[in-house]
Amino acid sequence: GITGVSVSPSGRLIAVSVTSNLNIGDTKDSVYVLRTSDGVEVFRRFMPKYTRSPVAFLGDRFFAYSFLAGREGRVRVTRVPPDAVDR
Repeated sequence: GITGVSVSPSGRLIAVSVTSNLNIGDTKDSVYVLRTSDGVEVFRRFMPKYTRSPVAFLGDRFFAYSFLAGREGRVRVTRVPPDAVDR
């Protein structure tokens, strides 16, 4: 299932986080950034199951997502690859 969605201010990128809705299997949670013009994935990270990461764009060049590091929650701010926006 979808946990979070964010669209960049320019509308050129969309960030999506997904999680498993089932308690069986080994499906990891994931965060993706997709280019809206062609649907190409420009970023992906896998997290432990049930992380349920919110995502947010901080302008067109950066986005943030949360994740678990042991028993602590963390927030990572990541630069979008430059060629992802310039196409």
